[in-house]
Amino acid sequence: MIAWPVLILCCCSSDGKNTVIPPDGGDTDTDTVPDEWTIEQVEDISVGLQAQMVVGPQEELAIAYWANESYEDGLCDEIPVDPPVRLRQELRFAQKTSSSQSWSTELVVAPVVIFGPTGLSLAYDPDGRPAVAFTGGDPQMQFCGSNDAVLGVRANQEWTFETAAAESGESATGDPASDAGFVVGFWPALAYDSQGEPAIVHKDVHFGALQSDDFRRADAEFAWRSGSNWTHEAIDYGEGAGGYNALVFDQEGRPVAFYLIPLDSQTVSRHGVWAARRESDGTWNTVKLHSGSIHQEISARVDPNTGDIVTAFYSAKNYAVRVRRLDDHDSFTDVSAWTSELVCSPQYDEGRHVSLAFTPSGRLALAYHRCRLLSSGSDSCDHNDEAVMFAIQDGDEWDIQTAVQGGLGSCGEYSSLVFDLSGNAHIAYRCTVETDGGFSFRLFVASKNIQGAL
Repeated sequence: MIAWPVLILCCCSSDGKNTVIPPDGGDTDTDTVPDEWTIEQVEDISVGLQAQMVVGPQEELAIAYWANESYEDGLCDEIPVDPPVRLRQELRFAQKTSSSQSWSTELVVAPVVIFGPTGLSLAYDPDGRPAVAFTGGDPQMQFCGSNDAVLGVRANQEWTFETAAAESGESATGDPASDAGFVVGFWPALAYDSQGEPAIVHKDVHFGALQSDDFRRADAEFAWRSGSNWTHEAIDYGEGAGGYNALVFDQEGRPVAFYLIPLDSQTVSRHGVWAARRESDGTWNTVKLHSGSIHQEISARVDPNTGDIVTAFYSAKNYAVRVRRLDDHDSFTDVSAWTSELVCSPQYDEGRHVSLAFTPSGRLALAYHRCRLLSSGSDSCDHNDEAVMFAIQDGDEWDIQTAVQGGLGSCGEYSSLVFDLSGNAHIAYRCTVETDGGFSFRLFVASKNIQGAL
């Protein structure tokens, strides 16, 4: 696989109007003149689903990801009547140090799945150990799938696991419908507070589809450990919240959660992306940042230079990445205080699977999936157009280039961007390869030194 990079200077205004600056039509940023990205395959099996990459304390690269397919493991005998086939799916981990020539890979765990994996979140804990949040736990009642928020930590070459949340009622709201059930832990987002304690935002779907309104009445919930005990709170309950979560702690140590509500209630238009901040009295203040559909990932970071909270997600109505930034923390619930811009190449539908990161010098950058030409006449992605895209902010503009061009099939899904301290950008992504049996997905990492990143 060869990456054919192309540099595009593109500005998209917050109202969706696009201005393209021709490469020869004015000053360009010589720090980001494109050259070829280095491509590595992580392992030669069908993996890469929901990949997330982070940089460790020793500048090691680490990726957590799911196998692309589940496998059968007997009958789900936890279910007493007409047990279905138990399905498991591997959660895997890969790591590469700055001195090694190849990736070391391993199995973390293979939880029971019913609809497929429901997210993961990877971080390093304050002791420098990789930690991953995922949906685990044994099947219950008629639900042959994982149903707990679980935290796994790797120490001495082994993974140990603890349950962060197990029951809907742990995040008590007083609403019987929201407090009933046991299927929690979907779409976890993991972060560590200033004291080194883990916190997880996750989705509570109550009985996991045994009732028709389980997803419509889902809750966004928060589990926070102190010492050996986990406390539980409802962030936004009863109206479908908690999809594709992200979590950061701001400079004052307050948790800030981002989540999707995928549908409207019967009385209020809530469909879209929301942010919620936990105040010192334990209340959660919320603000709607986007109306309408996105595509899976919501990415969020705190600007290391300014302390601004920044989030990025795909705007389906604009076919582009929307970036929102808050610099006035006293105006958290005022949506007009969050600046908004679109990042895109106007002729393409692109921005799915977006990942946000800051360079060592504090420049904002994005990686995301290009899907198709808007003129294609189809809503489906076109493998001739699919690519892994890289965008870096240059003042008021964005320099956009193709990191990896697809061709054989789908390529660029589950992009995950990080920077090391040397100014190297690394993007994990899933891409189709040709195999003896036809075609299959593999996990890759594209890397390139970004001049001007330091």
